[in-house]
Amino acid sequence: MADRPLRPLTVFAAVSLLISAGLALWPHLTPAGNPTEWHAAAVVLGGLTLWATGIIPEAAAAIAFFAAAILLKAAPAEDVFSGFTSKAFWLVFGGLLMGMAVKRSGLGERLAHALVGRVGTSWLALCWGIAGIGMVLAFIMPSSMGRVMLMLPVVMGLADRLGYGPESRGRTGMALMTGMMGLGPAVGILPAVVPNNVMTGAAERLYGLSFDYFSWLTAAFPTLGLLKCLLIVGITWKMFAEEPPRRAQEQPPGPMSADEKRLSLLLSVTLLLWLTDRWHGISPAWISLAGGAACLLPPRPLVPMAAFNEKMSHGSLYYIAGLMGLGAVLSSSGVGDRLGNALLTLMPLSAEHPALSWLSQVVLTTVIALGATVPGTPAIMTPMAEAMATATGASLTMTLMTQAVGYSSVVLPYQVPPLILAMQLGGVRMKPAARYTLVLLLLTVVLIWPTTYGWWKLLALLP
Repeated sequence: MADRPLRPLTVFAAVSLLISAGLALWPHLTPAGNPTEWHAAAVVLGGLTLWATGIIPEAAAAIAFFAAAILLKAAPAEDVFSGFTSKAFWLVFGGLLMGMAVKRSGLGERLAHALVGRVGTSWLALCWGIAGIGMVLAFIMPSSMGRVMLMLPVVMGLADRLGYGPESRGRTGMALMTGMMGLGPAVGILPAVVPNNVMTGAAERLYGLSFDYFSWLTAAFPTLGLLKCLLIVGITWKMFAEEPPRRAQEQPPGPMSADEKRLSLLLSVTLLLWLTDRWHGISPAWISLAGGAACLLPPRPLVPMAAFNEKMSHGSLYYIAGLMGLGAVLSSSGVGDRLGNALLTLMPLSAEHPALSWLSQVVLTTVIALGATVPGTPAIMTPMAEAMATATGASLTMTLMTQAVGYSSVVLPYQVPPLILAMQLGGVRMKPAARYTLVLLLLTVVLIWPTTYGWWKLLALLP
């Protein structure tokens, strides 16, 4: 029996890891250069390779990154493990706990059935229903993977009841839309997606800069949120139009349980505190942590400790901490400055041409996301933000926020873990998925990029 050929992604990963090993060995073979910088470059390249290719689980890649960074002395321990002490880490932690409560209580399924299962029988109504539940869950469940895992079984069950068979246009569109709603419009909501949390955590660690929920919502949600949602609905409706072969018979939901009522109240209070954080001054991370802690409290916890120990996605936490630690290693080792200076010489950044400078940053972030994937991109871009802000005359806050425009502009499906999950569970092939993301990218560049720039100029956020 002939050996199976190696996949191109495996070959790429092997070559990249060999280069990483070479970088680690180089200062021991020649006296030239700073060993710390070479070791940091090796660790960063190795970590990004493992995360981008997915040849090992994300949590395992994060732990390997921690071990390599410490053993090679690429950065001080407090920098390598700084992700665990950042606000973003605890924001995600609280969000995961509340997401578990939403799923366990049945509240998530109730919302899904209310907004998806009862929207009607037309294809356009289905698209609006999926978009609606995606947007609602983005506000109350700060975990894109959790939202997709919650929605997809309900959406695929609805597809079955409507008569959409495997690989049918309608079924493919429903799965892809569910996955894309996990990232796309949710970027406009500060704690709702991993890259936002990685960027804000790195900004806090590197610059002592914090983002508040309401300001982010005001700046990002109208274009990166609502407008992106409209584009996703329109593209899905047009590309995968297929009227349901039969009418679904929906069972009306029963009365809300006591747990659902308690959780609804908790989520309402949490959302209210997030929306008003600029007035009371409590960080969204600590609000999220308090909300998650409330889910664990006796006498009737929304998330029992047995479920916490068995179902909690600890791997996601290691992943987040690893990505933020990578940014700290880049910064403290000096590699980030070298990389930033090299890129800055190639980019047309100047205070005299603010629109071109802004566009250059968005394009650079979009291109980097092709290699680092969307969650890993802020770890590379954030250490360069200060130099970019100085060159363009924009504030550091808006230079950092510009990343969101780039990493929300997805080129290919592999960049977005929730989309890949939806493809796997929905039985979607890569070809229609790639066509879907490329069409969305084209419309994003034509409509969302200039609209976002104009909105930020109108708000006087850009020079």
